[in-house]
Amino acid sequence: MRHQLLVDGESVDSLVEIFHYFHTHREPNGLTKVTAEQVPLAVMAPFLRALMRGEARLLKEDADRVGEDALEPRSPDQRRVDALVDLVATISAVRRYQASISVAS
Repeated sequence: MRHQLLVDGESVDSLVEIFHYFHTHREPNGLTKVTAEQVPLAVMAPFLRALMRGEARLLKEDADRVGEDALEPRSPDQRRVDALVDLVATISAVRRYQASISVAS
């Protein structure tokens, strides 16, 4: 029996669906631009909820660090990007785990 694994309160299976809508484009300056077009709400909603939960967690961590170090606070845009990177990395790690246990079965 396969257990439903969650990331930030959303099933991993529903979160990976959005990647089917991602497109990448290499910019002349070497950066890679990622876009997603015409994503159905049923696919977008779980991803956005998980992303917002991750961003909220980072905001709380940032608030808890105020006054503890001399570093500049993270900007809202940087926090959003950091939350996205964290979410994608976590989804990837969970999918690797799922693959490893299905191979072991």
